[in-house]
Amino acid sequence: MYLEQWKSPSSSEARRYVLGQLAQCYCQAGRNDFPDFLNTHVRSSLATDDALYAATLELENLFLIPAHEYNRALENLQTLAVRFENDAVTHKNALFNLGYLYSQLLGNQTKGQEYFDQLKVRYPDDILTLQAKLMSGEIKSLPSLTPQDKQGNAGEGITPSEVALLGNYPNPFNPTTTLRYQLPTDGQVSLVVYDLLGRELATLASGTHKAGFHSATWTAPSASSGVYFARLTVTDDLGRIVYRKTNKLLLTK
Repeated sequence: MYLEQWKSPSSSEARRYVLGQLAQCYCQAGRNDFPDFLNTHVRSSLATDDALYAATLELENLFLIPAHEYNRALENLQTLAVRFENDAVTHKNALFNLGYLYSQLLGNQTKGQEYFDQLKVRYPDDILTLQAKLMSGEIKSLPSLTPQDKQGNAGEGITPSEVALLGNYPNPFNPTTTLRYQLPTDGQVSLVVYDLLGRELATLASGTHKAGFHSATWTAPSASSGVYFARLTVTDDLGRIVYRKTNKLLLTK
C-alpha cells in the first residue's frame, strides 16, 4: 500500500511520511533490507540535492548502525554534512551524528571532536551543541531549557503556528534522549514509546497541555540496542485526533 502511495503524485511532506511508514514496516517485520529497497524503488526518482534524498540517507542509517555497518553510515552522514550544508536542521544533525558515531561507537575521540567542534562553531547556541559539550566533558550537565531554547529559533512569547513532533536529541542515544513537540493551541496529548513489536514501553506525556513548546525525556538503561518508536497523538475537546506522528529512536550501547 505504501509503495503505491510513494509512486502516486503527492507533496514532498506526504512522500516523506510514506517513507517513514515504509521504514517502520520493515523494522516491525524484522527485515534489514530497507536500504536495498531505497536503492531499487526510491532513489532513482530523486535528485541527489533533494530533501527527500536526504531523508532516505537518514532512514537508511537507522538500519545500518544497528547492523554495525558503520562505514556506510559514515558515508551517508558525510554526504548529508557536505551536500546539505545550507539546510540547517539536516546539517547540524549530520555533524552531531558524525561526532557521536566516531566518539561513542568507534572510539575515535579525536575525529569525533573534530565534528563536534564544527557543530559548536556553526551552531553555538543549539541544543545539539550543548549535548556535544556534555559528551566531550566540557560541561557536567545540560542546563534547564526555556521554551525558546527548546525550539532553537523561537523568540520570547512566540506561539507555534502548527502542531509538530520534532526530532529527538541525541539520536542515536545511550541511554537518554529528549523528545520535543509543539502545540499551537491547548490540547490533549499522548506521547508513548513502543518497541518493534508494538509493545508500550513508556508514557512520556499524557493529559492536557497548554499551547507552546514542550519536551519529554526517555531514559532506557535496561533496554537493548535497536530501533524504538515514539508516537505523539493530539486530540481536540471532542476526542477527535488532530495530529499523529511517529518518530524512530535509535538506542546504541
